[in-house]
Amino acid sequence: MTRVFATTRSCTSEDESAAVTAWLASGAVACGAFSQRTASSSEIEIYGSKGLLQLSFYRFDGLRFEPFSAASGSLGSRLVELWRLARALPRGIVESRHGGIYQSSFFEEWRHFLGVVRRGGEVRCTVSEGKRAVEITLAAIQSASLGKPVELAGEARL
Repeated sequence: MTRVFATTRSCTSEDESAAVTAWLASGAVACGAFSQRTASSSEIEIYGSKGLLQLSFYRFDGLRFEPFSAASGSLGSRLVELWRLARALPRGIVESRHGGIYQSSFFEEWRHFLGVVRRGGEVRCTVSEGKRAVEITLAAIQSASLGKPVELAGEARL
């Protein structure tokens, strides 16, 4: 990541909503919208040259790829979605008993960390990656305060 621009809006609480644009070293642009006052969802959409990858963290069937050649909402697309849902439903029922895949991801994260502490091994997220994430977050906060993009230092580039 080479540069970040953020804007926030405060209504009933500070920084209730935010829009963030980040310029990646590859030349790609990443955009994010965040709000504490909208519907409860946690989703990521990635647009690429072959299609759209959608991730919805609260749904058990939340991983979906739609090629650009497919017409969204067409009968074929709907049948594919129905088949995918039918295949994922049994696993989704089991996962829902444990809070769903989103909730269980936090449990697994802590379980992995405790395993590393007890038995040794590699953590999945390094201290330097965490440091870079904090640097990028601080640059986004600075950008929102200044109202203009902030260039990231060499160490903060991802």
